[in-house]
Amino acid sequence: RIDESIIHESFHNDGDYNYAGCECFDCSVEVCRHNSVKVYDDSRRLLRFQCSDFQYPIVECNDSCLCDIYCFNRVVQLGSTAQLEYFKTESKGLGVKSKDNLIAGQFICEYLGEVVSIDEAKSRFAQCDPTLPNYVLVLREHITNAANPQIIITCIDATKFGNIGRFINHSCNPNLMPVAVRINTDIPHLAFFAMRDIAANEEITFDYAGGYCNNRTQPTKCTRKIKCLCESQDCVGYLPFDPLLFEGIE
Repeated sequence: RIDESIIHESFHNDGDYNYAGCECFDCSVEVCRHNSVKVYDDSRRLLRFQCSDFQYPIVECNDSCLCDIYCFNRVVQLGSTAQLEYFKTESKGLGVKSKDNLIAGQFICEYLGEVVSIDEAKSRFAQCDPTLPNYVLVLREHITNAANPQIIITCIDATKFGNIGRFINHSCNPNLMPVAVRINTDIPHLAFFAMRDIAANEEITFDYAGGYCNNRTQPTKCTRKIKCLCESQDCVGYLPFDPLLFEGIE
């Protein structure tokens, strides 16, 4: 178990840098350099749940800021208060639930693992046993409202190192949303937020196709189709995989 993601030696970020701190004591949207768009309310709950709401990277206040720990723009860095636990599901192996009720917009946990390069992620995925769970997660950020629109890809592998987030199952009708959040550097944290109120002991799930762009396209040569067992009315039949992982695989 790890408390923060590990940066693998294969990962090189040409744009890696530390974010400058803000100089405000009251980080309202109008004055804080990190909040051109407000994403958290004053209770530190996520305000936005649509793909189009994340056209800018989310940046929290950091170690260089003058604001204190009570700033509303410090959420993921403070950790989660959710009382999460593993449990045995009927058909999906281990799952995750909370001992207490969760509120819409509440930060639940991170997906921790090794941050690896795209090539390393492809290599690991190609070598893994297709009958076993896959813990290589491809995070795609669609930054469209910027000077240079782009798709930022970050790969996190929780196979060897991870936290309870690696056991959160897929659902085609999820109750969690994965969101990329930056704090001190531009390497994102993958944070899960509740999309709605979630009752205690209800399984928490997220869409493996991603929260930014629900790409459910299965590669034409995909031989690793795994039946989806979420049993939701919106179920598409198979677990989604990011096509990036199949490049070069016959």
